This record gives sequence, structure tokens and C-alpha cells, in this order.
Amino acid sequence: MIMIKIKHININFKTKRILSNVSFRLFPGELCIMVGENGIGKTSFINALSNMDNYICQDWIDDKQHRRGMWWRKDRSTVFVGFQHPVEIPGIVYIHFLRLISKRNNTDKTFSNKLQKLNKFMDVDSNLFYRPMNVGFSGGEKRMFELIQMVITEPSLCLLDEPDSGLDSKKTTSISKILLGFNISNRTFLVVTHNPKLLNHLSPDSIYNLINNKVICFRKKCYA
Repeated sequence: MIMIKIKHININFKTKRILSNVSFRLFPGELCIMVGENGIGKTSFINALSNMDNYICQDWIDDKQHRRGMWWRKDRSTVFVGFQHPVEIPGIVYIHFLRLISKRNNTDKTFSNKLQKLNKFMDVDSNLFYRPMNVGFSGGEKRMFELIQMVITEPSLCLLDEPDSGLDSKKTTSISKILLGFNISNRTFLVVTHNPKLLNHLSPDSIYNLINNKVICFRKKCYA
């Protein structure tokens, strides 16, 4: 079964053409990496998949026969998008936000246990949980907290835009361990990166190279 299937779509931002004639397939349980030069449209592709902002996919996107992005509206609660530049939200304390998003699939005990394991494993300053979301955080801290949100919400599809950007080798290794340990056989990942080290750590099922508005796929698995 194909989770996301795209055939020959054009991606526009408002009235500007970003990508043309793009085809793409994503299978359940895959860990996929997307690479490409800066400014070629990788972030735009992620935003279009998540149906955010003013990105428009012309022609069609199909998942389970729901056309033109209906998969997003149908299963919004199962999709997690990790942003390249997480925004600061001064009015919300991080621990309160995490507890709120955990209520749909966690008890308080499970939530507390997850935080303890994640905080120790990710080497994140525990004081940051009690500060406003991302306010004064470093780029690495913002990305670590994005992954904490991902683990807490337990999505089935994870779209991560450069989760390793600006991180040192140690934290990049931590990110790869989190992705590999996050019940990966039951989840689907599309990860944008420029970092060869992350590729080596993850050993992805597929690599998508965005070149000249085309997605070139290198797939290790074979699907019927």
C-alpha cells in the first residue's frame, strides 16, 4: 500500500512556480531522506505535502483515493511537521504545551516517563521545559524540542525539515538514535538534510535527490 503518491504535480507559492512535474511515492514504514542544493525547493516540497501556508499543488496528490491533499485534512492528527526554523511563542510554557498535546494518547504517568527518558537521552537542560516555547533557545535546542514534540504526539507520518541543521556531531548522533528508536517500523519518515553523517547513521530505505525540479529516487526496498 502506498501512503503518499504524487504524479506530475506542480508546486506554487502563491503565484510563483517552485517545482514542476514532480512525482513522488512514500510507503508506510519507510525512513526516507531528501537531499538537494540550497534553495532548490526541499522546504517548499515539505510545506506543500503538509498543505501549509500558500503552497498549492496543481494536478493531484493521492492517498487512499483522496485527491488534492485530502489525506492531510482526513488524518491531520497523525502527521507531524518538524520545521527548519521553529517559531518563538512567548505566551506558552513548553511543559504545558507538551502536556496538552500528550492527552490524546498518553496518561500523565506515561507522559512523565517519556519526558524523563527523553531529557536524559537528549541531554537537554530541564529548565527549558519551564520557559516560553523556543524563546531564547539556540537552534539546536529548538530542534531537540521539535523531536520531543514528535515523540510525545506519536504520529504515523513525520515530515522533518533539516532536524540536524546547526547541530554538532554528538547531537546529530542523538537525533539519529531517536529516529531509529521511535518505533520506526510503525511510522513513516521523510527527512530533509544536507548532512552526510545523518545519512550514514540512519541508513535510510530511500534517498530522494531533488535536481532541476525533478525527484530522483534511490530505493533499497522493493515493493509490489
